[in-house]
Amino acid sequence: MSVNYVIREHLMIENTEHHSVAMDGMLSHLSLLEAWLLQERARVYRFVIHTDDKTYDCHCESMTKNYQDAMCAFADATKVEMILHYEYNYRVPEADPGPFDFIAYLQKTVENEPESLDGLFYSMYNNADCNEGEGIVCAYGKKDGVLYTGKIPFVPVSNIPAGQWYTTETSVGCDIDPRDGFDMQSVEQVCRALATYNESNYTLHISKDEFSFYLNELSFETDAQLKHFIALCGQLKALLGEECFILGAVTEISGTDVKMLHFAVDESGAYTMELASVD
Repeated sequence: MSVNYVIREHLMIENTEHHSVAMDGMLSHLSLLEAWLLQERARVYRFVIHTDDKTYDCHCESMTKNYQDAMCAFADATKVEMILHYEYNYRVPEADPGPFDFIAYLQKTVENEPESLDGLFYSMYNNADCNEGEGIVCAYGKKDGVLYTGKIPFVPVSNIPAGQWYTTETSVGCDIDPRDGFDMQSVEQVCRALATYNESNYTLHISKDEFSFYLNELSFETDAQLKHFIALCGQLKALLGEECFILGAVTEISGTDVKMLHFAVDESGAYTMELASVD
């Protein structure tokens, strides 16, 4: 059995000597990721290291010298910021802790000596293909004066933060009999408008006794596009009621710290939103 993980990490350390245990833990993690790359069990999509006076930015789906150079720069820095996006294959029951040993260290530190995290901040988004849902965001340490101590909770919001939103979890669809009294002209119009958000990955079947529609794997270049999409979902829900199913979960992927947004639509077409975000 194996599990595929999608991981996004962001680490900032003001004084690496003061946080030597954290540095050693992250270097151990990066070395393990290097081994996975060599075994073709991982792909690194973004690896950025900002050190005292230099930036290393490598895109290496397989092992490259750039990855090793970035690791060396990380190890030698006195002040460092790291942004790391990758996926890897965990093979049960092998002892492959991935980034979770580092998380365990931070969790223990938060519980016993939270003040020792001054000058350190770390956030991680992880999503496994065996999970139900779109993943989780957690954060530890201080950022902008706020102390983070674990999983980021969802809170109600009325506005969508700016950014690029993506998900493989959000989906919308229906399977109905056109003879059941629905406003089929409006239903088809809304479904075709929704389909424009992924024209290569939707199904639409229309016949005299069946109308079916399904759409997933979506991306939104702007928050305005996402807002429009949610409004269209509301229109379809208002037209079809319980015959329309909607799973609303998106992640913002353009920033250094991932944001997650949940949205739900009721049968009146009104929607509510919840956000899990570091900032």
